[in-house]
Amino acid sequence: MDFNTSGNIPKVMLIDDNSGEVIILKAALKRISTEQVDFEAYQNPITALEHLQELSKTANGKKDLPNLILLDLNMPEMNGTEILKILKADELLRVIPIVIMTTSSIEEELKKCYDLFANSVMQKPMDFDDYVKMLDTITVYWFSFATNIEVK
Repeated sequence: MDFNTSGNIPKVMLIDDNSGEVIILKAALKRISTEQVDFEAYQNPITALEHLQELSKTANGKKDLPNLILLDLNMPEMNGTEILKILKADELLRVIPIVIMTTSSIEEELKKCYDLFANSVMQKPMDFDDYVKMLDTITVYWFSFATNIEVK
């Protein structure tokens, strides 16, 4: 796999309150990536949001913004749609692709994600091999084929 992120190591941020998802995602990334991926996980969505907003304020910080955000939909402190709304309203942060990952199949919730400009909404697979396939598809698409716009 050859990730095309302007010669930089692709950065993936996971925002999910479940520590098990962090472990699964790390393991899945190791299975699919022949190149290094800079992975950062936040279990507290408010801390993640503050971190992204802080990075966006300086030129050096902008270089450390993720190339892709994987965002859980259902979290207790602040849910995924609330975070999505804030990120997509921010002129600098809105260009970062955001993939909502959820166990929900409630159509209203999923539609709301797209209404708030989520780049994609995906069901979290229950099987690890399916999780690896899903993550492989997401990363290949966003890092190899999609045209990304850098935050300036």
